[in-house]
Amino acid sequence: MDLSPSSIAGYTNNASKPFPDAAKMCSHVVITPPILPTPDLANSLSSHFPHLETISIISSTGVYGDHQGRLVNENSETSSAHPLMEIEQSWMDNRPPNVKLRILRSAGIYGPGRSVLTPRTRNKPSTTSRRSSSASSMTITNRIHVHDLARFILKAPATEAPTVDIFNCSDDEPASRFDVLKFVRPETTAAETETSKNPLKLVDNRKMKAAPFALKYNTYREGMQSIEQCLPLN
Repeated sequence: MDLSPSSIAGYTNNASKPFPDAAKMCSHVVITPPILPTPDLANSLSSHFPHLETISIISSTGVYGDHQGRLVNENSETSSAHPLMEIEQSWMDNRPPNVKLRILRSAGIYGPGRSVLTPRTRNKPSTTSRRSSSASSMTITNRIHVHDLARFILKAPATEAPTVDIFNCSDDEPASRFDVLKFVRPETTAAETETSKNPLKLVDNRKMKAAPFALKYNTYREGMQSIEQCLPLN
């Protein structure tokens, strides 16, 4: 099985746009950001990807909504109001016949150019009061390093799983934004962190790790250390 990635950008649920000839050799397709499929799109995928085995949809752990700090796994209750739930269900209903579907619910993605070390977020002034900012900075959130997510995207098609399966993609240690900032900037105070609107939940990643899959960045500490080498903190 060849999992060497290539990009086919700019495609939506408009099935009339032809895919490039290279698509004929693809066995695995990753769709991100997720789009709402139609029966025509499913038929188009089948005809343009004759060797298609697996479709992976990058969704979000945001579909679980607010569980008030409780642990959520792939069977936990989701929020029907979340727009990604309609997309997930539509892909389940419209996936091409005999093609596996992997729904990867990603936690907050961070990495080089997208972290508290990035200048546009690192020095962003607070727009809230000290009290509200301090409270929000302590909100526990879930995250995953972009390299670990990319590695699991390549792993997911090979998993011995049912035709349709869901995986939570998150690291081993949910943490607050304050904890992350405090790790890279020990002088940080809670008042400096920006407001978080994330619901309170802890994401269970045991199914992902049982794939089997080994995280390279098990926590924000390893991840932030790797980023710090690329972007010195001034």
